[in-house]
Amino acid sequence: MDRKQLKNSASQTVKKHYFLLTVTTVLGAVIGASFLALPTTSTAYYQSLYQYLTSGTYEGFNSFIRSFVRTNVDIINQLLTYGAAIAKTTDGRLIFGMIGWMIIVVLVWIFFKETFNLVINRIFLEARTYDKVPFQHGMFLISAKKWFKTSIALFIKNLYLFLWSFTVVGGLIKSYSYLMVPYILAENPSLSGNQAVTLSRRMMDEHKWEAFVLRMSLLGWDILNVCTFGLVGALYVNQYESSVYTEYYAYVREEAKRTNVEGAELLSDTYLFAKADAEILAVAYKSTKMDEMYIQDTEVQLSGAKKFCAESLSLWAGNKKQMKVYQGVENLKCQLAVDKDALAGEQYPDRLSPFYIRENIHFAGNMNASRTYSIWTLLLFFVLIAIGSWTYHNVGMMLYTQQYLNYGIFHGPWMPMDACIVIFSLMLFTKLRKKPVAAFLSTMVLSAVIMYLTAYLLQNNYGMSLWNYSVQFININGKASLEASFNSAVLSSFLIYFVLPGIDQWLSKKNQTAVLIITIVLTVLFAADIVYSVGNPNTVNLSTSSSYTSVSETI
Repeated sequence: MDRKQLKNSASQTVKKHYFLLTVTTVLGAVIGASFLALPTTSTAYYQSLYQYLTSGTYEGFNSFIRSFVRTNVDIINQLLTYGAAIAKTTDGRLIFGMIGWMIIVVLVWIFFKETFNLVINRIFLEARTYDKVPFQHGMFLISAKKWFKTSIALFIKNLYLFLWSFTVVGGLIKSYSYLMVPYILAENPSLSGNQAVTLSRRMMDEHKWEAFVLRMSLLGWDILNVCTFGLVGALYVNQYESSVYTEYYAYVREEAKRTNVEGAELLSDTYLFAKADAEILAVAYKSTKMDEMYIQDTEVQLSGAKKFCAESLSLWAGNKKQMKVYQGVENLKCQLAVDKDALAGEQYPDRLSPFYIRENIHFAGNMNASRTYSIWTLLLFFVLIAIGSWTYHNVGMMLYTQQYLNYGIFHGPWMPMDACIVIFSLMLFTKLRKKPVAAFLSTMVLSAVIMYLTAYLLQNNYGMSLWNYSVQFININGKASLEASFNSAVLSSFLIYFVLPGIDQWLSKKNQTAVLIITIVLTVLFAADIVYSVGNPNTVNLSTSSSYTSVSETI
């Protein structure tokens, strides 16, 4: 293996796709799927670090390291923490909430966090071969209907590693034996966990020491990353190291095929590593001409208020039948742009994938982030996000205070601030959707404004202080901060670009009467709670505001 050439190729991939790979790795760090954590602006954190450096206590060192490193051990530590909290209380509601949250944490870890690593690997694999990687390809497991299968396969791999970790050196050795599992599954998600583990073990025979040396050659970057509190990692190291391992997988894969390693024939995604001939692409994408003709014949011409709402607010103001036609054409436009790039050899041709499903011929178009939504869909999204925010914050406070508390001003299970940020960003920055950097920065500003105004109104009208960002370097009177706005913008962008289009497409296939009834019921309950809570706020916050502000950064 020519390690220098491998690293040069990795550098070229990062240079060619810097923005895409940076967004991907930052998102992986934010959700805790992989990579070192992003740097924090909390003065409390740096005070703790200073105390460790001056006192050398083990507790300080442990806190410092765990604040950065994302490992599978985290899930075990979390569950042990929850278990200890349950043992200390006799409150039935708290016990029930803790157990429920433990189940959710495990499910999220198995079916989202770990699987998101595989999605990242897939994006890097496509990036090393092609000039363009559409964000819709990050959903290839969904389009191939393999998300559940690969999640279980990764769980089996992690289970084996966990069991091997009880031996003296087995855990270290097997970590290199199983190194290729996420890449194997990124190429062939139809494999079971045992198949992927076995194939990785065979591929890594006589390569484990080589992989260890490669890991050590990157150690300097890791040290630099820790010394810069994760900043270098966010800007370059995470992307570079991921590209290095992607190149290494391509090398080991080629060696496995050259030496006829048993099972190497399962690595069958040829066009993930080499571009297809123009003739093959022409046959696979022959429908592009027909799609162009369909768009010309069917396109809905909007004017006046309908045009403004659709193109400037992502809001549909017409009848449902016309919306279906309009949305279908807009989705097809998006799909056509993707197909033309594939036809030109600029991106991975998903129609030539071994796992291509004919019924998903317009999958990328349906995931179009620039789609329009009905007012009822936006209302449903708003309430669901508010419920999700309430759940997240209440669990955080429950773990901290060891009490069951209803976090927020309202009596019902919703906190609308995050929902306001997401929905307002979705609507106000519609025209920036195709410029994700501009949309992201605009959402950061919007987040800061909404946070500040919410905190100001709660404090002035009800004497509540539900968060305090004064311990962070860049903040506005403790009511808003750069770090909080950044995290909020990441969440909003993830929902707007990836989650909401998929949910809207899924809802469009369901019983619309049932969806409408659910939306109306939730909206009416939420509106009634607003009216009631304005004059009768949730008073639990008045007596526990100090507890909330003291842990504002943990939630």
